[in-house]
Formats: sequence, structure tokens, C-alpha cells
Amino acid sequence: ITLSSNITIPYSIGILATGTTPRIPPVWAPMMSDPRVFTNETVFSLTQLPKNILVVGGGAIGVEFAFFFAHMGASVTLVEFAPHILGTLEPDLAKDIKRQLKLARVKVLENTSVESVTRDLLVTLSVGQRFTPNAVLIATGRAPQSPPFVTPPTTTRSGYVKTTPNFLTSNTRWYAIGDINGKSLLAHAANDQAIQLADFLLTQKPIKEKPIPSVVYALPPVASVGLRSEEAPTGSIISTTPYSLLGRAQIENTTEGWVRIIRN
Repeated sequence: ITLSSNITIPYSIGILATGTTPRIPPVWAPMMSDPRVFTNETVFSLTQLPKNILVVGGGAIGVEFAFFFAHMGASVTLVEFAPHILGTLEPDLAKDIKRQLKLARVKVLENTSVESVTRDLLVTLSVGQRFTPNAVLIATGRAPQSPPFVTPPTTTRSGYVKTTPNFLTSNTRWYAIGDINGKSLLAHAANDQAIQLADFLLTQKPIKEKPIPSVVYALPPVASVGLRSEEAPTGSIISTTPYSLLGRAQIENTTEGWVRIIRN
């Protein structure tokens, strides 16, 4: 490999861990230089709270920022293209978060897309609504970024690098870990994959796929790991218990919510 500093590095094995960048829908691409349009990476450059903000995307990032801005006092509209926000979560969890968003006075528009945007930031939605927000946060997922010096390995339809269970790509000198392989776009998952791959390269013991926990820092936050109810095999036992029965919930005075366990 020859670096931009004209340093050449010989190697026998390479590891891709180049992560992802914000995925920008085509309708928003011409607007990304507008100082009123942000991603989750640039929104921290805000110097004052916008009076009203449009959040585009109802995944974990969009929902978390919607709660943040709402509780800071901004008027928030959350737009999600899919039929429901947080579509990868247990459906009842997503419903509860939607209810909490509404209690926080966030306007949630599901099954809705942005049809057009003008230079004046006049936004037209597929439901016919038109408005001009003070700020826009694009939270429509992440796009993988592969370095140009690697022969492009085989990718999925979404552009993520395909790997074997041992993280080996179709380019047999390269492995891929973290966001770029699309298995989980979470920092703790990338860290664990790095540890697993290092162990595999040293011992050659096959890597066993593990369930990956996820969390949405809503208010209150929610977390899950494993199967959703709709994915449970026939005959599975599904039990739901109020969170208030836990001693920790009583000690912390955070008794809202529930715990669901799926056993098969």
C-alpha cells in the first residue's frame, strides 16, 4: 500500500474498519451546504436552539435528537418514510416511544416522505404539508465508505461489504469489521468484532456469531437483544412484566415501562 505521504507499507493481511458516513437522500443532496441543514455529525455546530426543526428519519438517531430538541423547547416535526418509526425494534417498544414523543409535543409523521425542498428551505411533504423550518436534521441512516486503494470486495445491495462469519471479504487479503460490514452500526459491536477478529487471526478458532444488544436513548430509554415477538418460533413463551416490579426501578424512581422475555 502506498500512502499519500509516499510511504509504502508491505502487508499480507489488511483490515477494513473505515466505517460509514451519513446517508443523504437525493432530494437533500443540493442542500447540504446550507447552514440550516445538519447531519448527526454536524448538528453539534449549532450555536443556538432553533425555534422549530424538521428531523428526517425515524430511526434511533432521529428519535433521540427529536427528544433532545423537544425537551430543550424547540418545536419538532419528525418525518419517517416507513409505516412506523424504529422499525427494527420490538413493535410494542416502538409504539411506546411514539407515545412518549407525542407527550413531548413532537409531531410524528409516519409513511411520509420529503417531496421537494427549495433554496429558501420550503419543504413539501408527500402528505401535502408545506412549511419552512429554522433547521433540518437529516437522520436517514449511514452509508459505507470503502478506501480507494483496496480492490472493491463484494458488497450487499446497500453497499456494505459482504464477509464470512470470520469477517473475511471476497478480496481474500482483506477482512472487514465495524459499520462497513453492515452487521451492526453500533460502536460497541465494532469494538467486539475487532476483539473477535484479533483472536481469530491468532488462534484460527472460528468466530461464533453473537446477539448484539441495542439501545435507543429516548426518554425513557429502551433496550433490546435477541428476537422480536414476531420472530419467535412457534411454541415460544412470551412474558411481559412491569418495570416497576424491579428494585432498581423503585430505587431510581423510574418505574415507567416493562420488560419482555421470549423463551423457546
